[in-house]
Amino acid sequence: MKAGKAFFVAVGSELLSFKANRYSPVLAGKLFKAGYTLAGEITAADRLEDIKKAMDFAQKNADIVIVTGGLGPTFDDLTRQAAASLFNLSLHENQKVKKTLQKRYPHLEKWNLENQSLVLEKAEVFDNPNGTAFAQVLKMKGKTFAFLPGPLKEWEPIWDEKVSKIIANKKQKIYFKNFRLAGLREAQVQEKAMPVIKEFARDIECTVLAGPYTCEFSFYCSGRSIFRKAGEKLSNIFAEYVYSSRDFSLAAELKELCIKKKVSVSLAESCTGGLVSQLITSEPGSSEFYAGGINAYSNSAKKNILAVSQQTLKKHGAVSRECAIEMARGAKKIFKTDFSASITGIAGPMGGTKDKPVGTVCFGFCGPDSEYSAVSFFRKDRDFIRQSSANFALFALLKLVKSYRG
Repeated sequence: MKAGKAFFVAVGSELLSFKANRYSPVLAGKLFKAGYTLAGEITAADRLEDIKKAMDFAQKNADIVIVTGGLGPTFDDLTRQAAASLFNLSLHENQKVKKTLQKRYPHLEKWNLENQSLVLEKAEVFDNPNGTAFAQVLKMKGKTFAFLPGPLKEWEPIWDEKVSKIIANKKQKIYFKNFRLAGLREAQVQEKAMPVIKEFARDIECTVLAGPYTCEFSFYCSGRSIFRKAGEKLSNIFAEYVYSSRDFSLAAELKELCIKKKVSVSLAESCTGGLVSQLITSEPGSSEFYAGGINAYSNSAKKNILAVSQQTLKKHGAVSRECAIEMARGAKKIFKTDFSASITGIAGPMGGTKDKPVGTVCFGFCGPDSEYSAVSFFRKDRDFIRQSSANFALFALLKLVKSYRG
């Protein structure tokens, strides 16, 4: 049995021009807990007809409609008016709301006070301790509409304390799992997961999100037994590619593992320019395992700091397995760490050759009792190549540390 559906309507012309709407992931998580999935989202400009059309579309495609924004006092706040027109309801001045606002904001203009006190006929009203726009919940023809203030800091407390309890589907619980994967392209993830997707097509919803050398595959359903069966099969399929089952980043997983095993890590970076080091040190507590890194961008830095031999640079070039492994050895020796990794490549847009086109990246990895080099090729632009290279190095380090039995 698939979960109940909700639709999100974000009202505000600014969301279509200069301000990003980042509420969907927050709202989706809250809806899961209430027994619903987010079926879709529409952003509507501050125009009465646009808001009406958005709400009408939403109600035809979901059981729950959440509308944020457009509840203020100014000329462009038209959510209440749009709802009144759509459902043929009246708007009236709510005395309780008016008195609350008068007491809380004694200097509020009369027109402001009157507009903010307008409530839809048949709607239940909820106080907004963090602003002047009160929330309203309306039930019409088996559908539930929640009209909430625009700012997250205002609508989230109202949702958590009041609205979530009204819409909660106690007969239905949604089970959700997200696989964080590395080393697979989006098409490969789909290919591997397709047998499970087809087997449980009537019961589960799933999606793939591609990133630089990473992918996320998530699925959810409302049946515990189905969730367990599908989850077990997917876990077996993705076993060697999963880097986190807790929604941790690659760097966060590496940190936790290294601290647990009491091992240290160092880096030598060229084309990534310190990006891997930045990702690691963005994690609080990284100093417990990360000794440091060297950004050896030039050949002279590779030679003079990391002790890459002149012969290696001349014979194989800076972008080579041979150079990468010597860079990793140099970092390990300088920082006296248990593990080290290196990256050297051609991130573009210039510098590529026929034998080593843009996107060619070489890696070196050293552990307490083993070392190896690798080469990979990443397409797209410079930033994507650098981010992919960083994630490749982190995932390889994670696997290397996992395999260590010392």
